[in-house]
Amino acid sequence: MSDSLDKLDVARIVRRAGHMLAESLWEYWPSKGNNEMPERNISMQLAIAFHEKGFKCFSEAHWKQEGDHRKLDLLAVHPGSKDAVCIECKRLYSAEKCGSMLEDVERIRSFVPLDDGVQYTPRFGVLACSTWNNNIAEWWSTSYAAPPTNKEEWNNLIDALGEKSHWGSVPLSSYDEAAKEKQLQHHMLYIVFPIPL
Repeated sequence: MSDSLDKLDVARIVRRAGHMLAESLWEYWPSKGNNEMPERNISMQLAIAFHEKGFKCFSEAHWKQEGDHRKLDLLAVHPGSKDAVCIECKRLYSAEKCGSMLEDVERIRSFVPLDDGVQYTPRFGVLACSTWNNNIAEWWSTSYAAPPTNKEEWNNLIDALGEKSHWGSVPLSSYDEAAKEKQLQHHMLYIVFPIPL
């Protein structure tokens, strides 16, 4: 990693995590029946990918403010550059879940790391989620697709993150119990966005 972290550096790490998750899901599906894969599987693979690039990673990281019990799903800090990446993960299947991602954006933007004598600067936020819905994946991944429904939350997320964000997706593999074969069925979606200094 270069001394100056940019959004494409972060996006490459996130995409690496998506590919590792796809490889893992090809071998084993961690949930029973029709249950969705828990979002911790995404944050775990993100931690591994950031660790490979020299970051130190912490799950459920607390805010600096005294008495504040909010936590980030994952905090990745780079000891060399003192940059921090704040990460929230979700399962995305409805406009309401998209609305909760808007709340995650604000939580990421307001995050202040604990002061342990080393000052880390939150430089980028990452929202990562999984979806089975092809309409959601197409809307997320392309500039021409219409929102999945007519609910305002879809466009509100775009408006909140603006043009400086990088949106992308990685297809995930899973095991179809009924067909007894492995298929590409869903996606890991992500957004990398700068945090104003």
